[in-house]
Amino acid sequence: MLPSQRVVRYAFRADAVAYEVFFGDSYGLISWGDHLKASEKSDFFLLFHHGQDVTVIPKSAFEPHGIPVFRSILKSKLGNRAHVRNS
Repeated sequence: MLPSQRVVRYAFRADAVAYEVFFGDSYGLISWGDHLKASEKSDFFLLFHHGQDVTVIPKSAFEPHGIPVFRSILKSKLGNRAHVRNS
């Protein structure tokens, strides 16, 4: 597999009921309704879904202004299940 195919990319939109995941030639849609909670750590975010799976998203993957926007999206989509810092 080419190095470019090993990179996972996410697309988050505030107005969407799901977010997009791109991996190599694959594409997926993950519904916010399938998430149990989200948690923010010092260097990454954890998205817990289906009780079995956890997605780790490093903060280094965001542009500087993107982290507060992502926190806002998590709060709006998950409510009190979003354990993130206040922006």
